[in-house]
Amino acid sequence: MGVFVGIVVGILLLVAAIHLRRRLRGRPRTMPGRWAVRNGYIYRRDARVHLFVQGPPFDRGEGAIERVLLVGSCAGRPSLITHFGWHDAEGDGACVALVLQLPGEVAPLQVEWLGGDGEEFDDVYRVECDNPALLERVVGPRLRRAMMTGGPRERVNFRLDGDAMVVWLDGELVSARQLETVHDRATELYRSIPRGVLAEGMVVDPVPVRPRPESLRRIDIHGRHGEAWQTPVRDGADEVSVTLLVEAAWPRLSIVAYEWMADHYNATSFDKPDPSAHPLVDIMFAVRSTDDTFRRQVLADLADWLPLDDRTRRCGLLLESDPPDEDDETPPVGRITAYTPGQLDDEELVGLLADVVHEVGQRLSQQSYRYRRMKLPLVDLPQQV
Repeated sequence: MGVFVGIVVGILLLVAAIHLRRRLRGRPRTMPGRWAVRNGYIYRRDARVHLFVQGPPFDRGEGAIERVLLVGSCAGRPSLITHFGWHDAEGDGACVALVLQLPGEVAPLQVEWLGGDGEEFDDVYRVECDNPALLERVVGPRLRRAMMTGGPRERVNFRLDGDAMVVWLDGELVSARQLETVHDRATELYRSIPRGVLAEGMVVDPVPVRPRPESLRRIDIHGRHGEAWQTPVRDGADEVSVTLLVEAAWPRLSIVAYEWMADHYNATSFDKPDPSAHPLVDIMFAVRSTDDTFRRQVLADLADWLPLDDRTRRCGLLLESDPPDEDDETPPVGRITAYTPGQLDDEELVGLLADVVHEVGQRLSQQSYRYRRMKLPLVDLPQQV
């Protein structure tokens, strides 16, 4: 009997030891991993935030390397936290940043910490915003108090741009307190933004309106009418666009390759669109539209071609139409536009864009051409001035 009891006890101890070993093995060994488990984030090693987020603080130095990527929720919104480093002529740098997906599009606004231990907001922060109405509504007393919380080492930077809010803290990641700081401060800052600015729960056009200058160059695109023009974009660069004119009344739809968007696209979006029925397209391209039915229709026409033609990874594509005039009985004017950084006098580049829009025009089905845009509810957001 004693032998039997000893065997049972030995087996129980062995099972307990195996169970304990498995638990210890599954426990995160790194400080960011342990923080992620405690705060409902997932520690990731297979994603690149630089693929989706443009502008500060991700535009500093060269050879940016992500050392940590946590994916989770902040203030009830999808978010990610990244720790990354870079190198430039002045040496090495590092940063901890949280990116939160906003429920609507907003104009660019940035609040940058200037350093120092001043006690007044205006002494230690610089605000940049070209939209006075947005500036007045967002940078109010509540946001100012949140930005001044804590000591100088906990002063964060803050940016709104498109559908992303970014909060970052410069320096190497050495303690969980830095992760807590960017997470807690992002929660406070998001909740300080008026709901009218974020247009929460309302439909917002996810495709930016591209400006069209008054001076256009008429061109022939394989025997059809087209236009070409050049426009300035950020950082003093120029973009050249080529448009094929068609008869259509479409909602706006954009197609951009992730690898191209990381370097040239002027949006700031860290999340991918909803999955479609075409996994290879989803991996390589961001396809966005205000009308998901139209998105599915266009993808059905182009999914077999987009991943195989390398020209689609050298430019962005936009389908749209001119605003309808209820008193005008003329057919609606639709536009298939390809655009990329460059100059209008680069005939080879203009020719490439013309070939791309021609190819799209040939591949779109009659169902796509006959599609009519849905009426969307308007969102009361401040207009840029």
